[in-house]
Amino acid sequence: MSVTIRDVAKHAGVSVATVSRYLNNSPLIAQESVDKVRNSIQALHYEPSFLARGMVIQRSQTVAFLVDDENPDTFGNDSFLKIQYGAERALGEHGYYLMILSVGSAAREKALRKIVVEKRIDGVILPAQLAKKTLCAMLTEQDVPFVLIGKSKFSNWIDLDNVMAGRIAAEKLIAAGAGSLCFVGNGSDKVFVNERYEGFSAAVHAQANIVAELPRIDCKSGAVCGYDLITSAKELPDAFVVSDNETAFGMLRALDERSVKVPDQIQMISFDDGIVARLCHPMLSVVDIDVKQLGIQAANMLYLQLQAGRDVSQQCLMPVRLISRETSR
Repeated sequence: MSVTIRDVAKHAGVSVATVSRYLNNSPLIAQESVDKVRNSIQALHYEPSFLARGMVIQRSQTVAFLVDDENPDTFGNDSFLKIQYGAERALGEHGYYLMILSVGSAAREKALRKIVVEKRIDGVILPAQLAKKTLCAMLTEQDVPFVLIGKSKFSNWIDLDNVMAGRIAAEKLIAAGAGSLCFVGNGSDKVFVNERYEGFSAAVHAQANIVAELPRIDCKSGAVCGYDLITSAKELPDAFVVSDNETAFGMLRALDERSVKVPDQIQMISFDDGIVARLCHPMLSVVDIDVKQLGIQAANMLYLQLQAGRDVSQQCLMPVRLISRETSR
């Protein structure tokens, strides 16, 4: 037979209310009683029912991370997993669990609404591209706090400063003597890619002596695309800013086959200090975008709302930094 809260109270020689205060971290319990209850819990191997506790305090201690499992970018890139890991780590330190929920269809959104109405989650973290009006209105109506990853018109969001990322990459190459630059993106429909190009373009146009003969090329992310881009090019600029490491990897392979020396003849800077960047030969110079920290800070922002018990308007742009390696001078 399992040990109950009453058994703990009897063993410790305190009231059931005192044990309850201990479990809820109440400041209204004396240190002597804290010690008694803790010792009794350990002696009896008591495991509190967090489901029952949640029903009392109206908290599930669970946060939902919304994804679209029909989008290949959701699970197809390392960044998503790093954001998820960062959020789970931070929430765990605050005593919360992370639940992954897909909202890629009307049926999935209906299931989410049921979970919200039943108070099975306390808050939500979601990418800005999933923040439909109807979904955010439902969360607001049900008084469920949420934080968006990516810039948004809604009040609570966090994002990396992608404009700065594109700018400092271009400025580094220009300072190292590049007279013509090209930006290689992996999707004109992606906000962060467009923001990186915005920063890149601003840096290029600020220099009167810089030629942008090939200002931007967009292709699907991947080593094959990067390889084909270089092998099919008749002319090459002095430097590339590449929006993802896998594409950059393919480009470096093709440049090597064409006997183009990097960084002596062509320089290259990509984004995200992931394993691909460090395994490239030569090793990629990158603008480090700490996506794990993005997940951590998103979780911390949500926790602040949960603790405040009300909507706390928060917007945050996280800084980035340049890591110079072997593909830039």
